[in-house]
Amino acid sequence: MMTPAMPLMSTGTNGEIAFGQTQLFGDITDWYAEELQLDAAGAPAASKFSDAWKPLLPTTESFAVANIPILGSTGGTTTLTRYTTFDGRWITSVEGTAVSGPEAAGTGQTAINLLGDWVIPGDVDGDGRVTAVSFDYAGLDLSNMAATIDRYNRATDVASFAEATRDLVAYSLNLVAADKDGSILYTAFQATPCRDYLERDAEGVWTEGSDPNLLLDGNRYGGFQIPLTSDGRVDTAPGATDPYACVIPWEEVPHAFDPSQGYLVTANNDPGGVTFDGSLTNDVRYIGGPWMEGYRAAEITEELSAIAGDATVADMQRIQGDHTSVIGKQLGPELLAAIDAVRAWTQQDRLLSPTEQRAVDAYLARQAEIEDVYTRLTTWSDRGFEAESGVETFYHSPSPEAVQDSIATSIFNAWMGRYVGRTINDENIPGL
Repeated sequence: MMTPAMPLMSTGTNGEIAFGQTQLFGDITDWYAEELQLDAAGAPAASKFSDAWKPLLPTTESFAVANIPILGSTGGTTTLTRYTTFDGRWITSVEGTAVSGPEAAGTGQTAINLLGDWVIPGDVDGDGRVTAVSFDYAGLDLSNMAATIDRYNRATDVASFAEATRDLVAYSLNLVAADKDGSILYTAFQATPCRDYLERDAEGVWTEGSDPNLLLDGNRYGGFQIPLTSDGRVDTAPGATDPYACVIPWEEVPHAFDPSQGYLVTANNDPGGVTFDGSLTNDVRYIGGPWMEGYRAAEITEELSAIAGDATVADMQRIQGDHTSVIGKQLGPELLAAIDAVRAWTQQDRLLSPTEQRAVDAYLARQAEIEDVYTRLTTWSDRGFEAESGVETFYHSPSPEAVQDSIATSIFNAWMGRYVGRTINDENIPGL
């Protein structure tokens, strides 16, 4: 599964190894609060950095627009100017007055286009400043992604697969791999800026204007860089002397080789217990988040841990086809217990507490409906909280013909990470 016509696989097997992916939710984009200086025509001219004005870099581009009246598209050529800061941050929003287009700006005013919207830059709120928002993104440092994926497509074992992943830029996916010798690998690596230049307090939490989850202070902090070699591979050497060119080392990103439990699970969940203390911002290394709640990962882990010995194809088909509601398993018994408690309070001859009385009043007011809910929940519980999707797949009644006919579905499911994943113990996560 990859870009059409490209001879590359993001998920699949080459006969030596098999590999799959899930979403990492990595953070490889920083956003900045900027202050701009306008030129005589009212166009952005400079941004403030270290309390000095640095000229913006305008780039004028022309686009051929197709004439498709049914889509509201009038044919012709559109010419637009975009602006970047001195160090490559793209301006995406500028304080000003929204207009319908450059023709609405009027004499002596300049309208600029930002993400499809036209605006006349200016100090609208009267604070004496023209503010803006810019961003920096790892993908702006162009790497040779195709060559990197080709290298791990041709890997012969998980070690060579892991080595190839060291050059991933702007990928943001969890990767799992298994080789023919039985070794397995998980890695969350992509080239992620160290961000060590961002100020933290004594508890290791970023200070105001220094939190990459929010707008960074563009006057204090510049754009990061993903250093690359001439052939587009990640180069970690410049980071030793330039904090803005530092990439988090592969070894300090969540990963695991051949964990003792014998399997790996990844399902868009927290890759290394980063958020288990309730914070995204106090770890030595910041890689992203927030992640999915972990219900899918917990269910897959429970199923895999229950398998005695080696997993079979039938085991994997059963797990892939599983549609148990983990939320139902978690909350269903609690809801049934709550109804049982209110039922019991209706039979009490003692004085109920205000809280108990409110619950009883609510129950009696809609008793028939609540009892119907109770019956439905009980029936669902007896069925094991299965959440029928209404879709029958070859996982439920597998046959060679069904497998062949459903290969596209299989590839899609592999992409979604339902049958491969990761669970990482603390000892497998250096630096976190």
